[in-house]
Amino acid sequence: MSASSDAAARPAVTVVVRGRPGAALDRSVASVRAQALRAVEVVTGDGRGTGEYVLFLDAGRELDRHACRTLLAALDGTPAAVACAHGPGDDAASRDPSARLYRRSFLEETGTWPADDAGSAALRAAGPDRVVLLPHRLVRPAAAPPERPGQRLHPRVRRGIRLAGVGRALYRRVLRRLPVRRGSVVFESRGGRAYEGGPREVYEVLRASGYRGRMVWAARDGASGFPAGVRVVRRLSLAHYLALARARYWVTDHPLPAHLRKRPETAYLHLPPESPVAYTGLDDPAVKLASRAERRRLRRAAARIDLVAVGSAHDEETLVPALGSSAEVLRTGRPGNDALLDGRAAERAATAARALGVHEKVRVLWAAPAVPDLGPAALAARLGAEFAVLPWEDAVRATDATTALALGDVLVTDASPLVFRHLLLDRPMVLLDPGPPARRTGVYLDLSDEVPGPVVRDLDALTGAVRDRDHARHREARHAFAAKHATYERGDAAAELARRVFAHEPTPPEP
Repeated sequence: MSASSDAAARPAVTVVVRGRPGAALDRSVASVRAQALRAVEVVTGDGRGTGEYVLFLDAGRELDRHACRTLLAALDGTPAAVACAHGPGDDAASRDPSARLYRRSFLEETGTWPADDAGSAALRAAGPDRVVLLPHRLVRPAAAPPERPGQRLHPRVRRGIRLAGVGRALYRRVLRRLPVRRGSVVFESRGGRAYEGGPREVYEVLRASGYRGRMVWAARDGASGFPAGVRVVRRLSLAHYLALARARYWVTDHPLPAHLRKRPETAYLHLPPESPVAYTGLDDPAVKLASRAERRRLRRAAARIDLVAVGSAHDEETLVPALGSSAEVLRTGRPGNDALLDGRAAERAATAARALGVHEKVRVLWAAPAVPDLGPAALAARLGAEFAVLPWEDAVRATDATTALALGDVLVTDASPLVFRHLLLDRPMVLLDPGPPARRTGVYLDLSDEVPGPVVRDLDALTGAVRDRDHARHREARHAFAAKHATYERGDAAAELARRVFAHEPTPPEP
């Protein structure tokens, strides 16, 4: 067997069950094995394992499989050498959980593996800068608390569940047998949360061109921003199921629920909003640790996609294989980026900036997690009144994502896929150092080696980089980065998709 085969066969997680020999230890080991976690091995006492991560579990506890997957996925997105799982009610003085997950290489470096007190010793050796605390419980009591006698769901909840089941059954057994409406299109953006992105651009191009097919938008309760004249149905209502069943096209930027099977006459156009930096889709560590049935379900959902629009060769090499779909790749660019390239987003951003009261300031868009002594508040205090620091979450709440991106004169990020969209504006960006290369896992590319801007490690360096607004020395690097990661972006993706996908569709007059 080759070295690569050995690496592929090596379990990802070693579970070390600690405790005295006896019934409690036996039950705990049996519980771990019974959950049939893939790529997991179980050892007792201080036996050595071969996993990339080591999980210490006390006897008498039950492993929570879903929390373990969540923890692994979160860990792969950080430069941490140690991850501690703790409950939301724990405070700094009592963070001594009964289970911890460590990198095996770190335990060997510190000489604490396979000692009995490996957890405490490793935690002391790591120090706070190498520890990431995650708000997930990795273990739980074996017995759940009993429900109160006579406890029942609220009538509205029961009615909602019943109606959801009726809608699914009707869609599967009745509605999909109805004839398809020629030229009809169902749009959805961000799972029905907004009217924006690629679906919005394609819709507006079709509407401006006089497209006569019936066009419907799916929206969740409370969604806003839909202009007058747009036909909207509540997401996963009977009207939505009927529109999906009879549609000639589905156009979304996020995958539709897996239970919505597509009929052969329907074409599914998928418009991913961003290029990926971290592993996604079938490459996601949580998906790799999922059950075989769950992975099959995800592959069936991806198989519905017929067409996918990409913005660069990077998308073709990473995003398309991660989808697990054999969809036709359209090298048109991402229609959601058209507004960034033709100036419309900048006009909308100027209006939004005036509404926010920051139109005369240098706007710094913060799209990175805050760490101790390094965050939006600390940066704003250093920069003074001339600058306005806008956390990404606040900017998105005030407007749509494309306009929020155009609000920033400077982008501060760590490993956000927003860098691929921000570079289209040809504006400065600053990267927070993600840590030593040896601990950067779960990413398709290392942005610190490629990002066309300064890489900073502390508040002083970040303040200086943001004040250096010109960043002229990085302009050539930005253009080179755009040439590599925005190869197909020309600002006419929506028009090109309308021409290639919808132009030859015979449509009757809209009723």
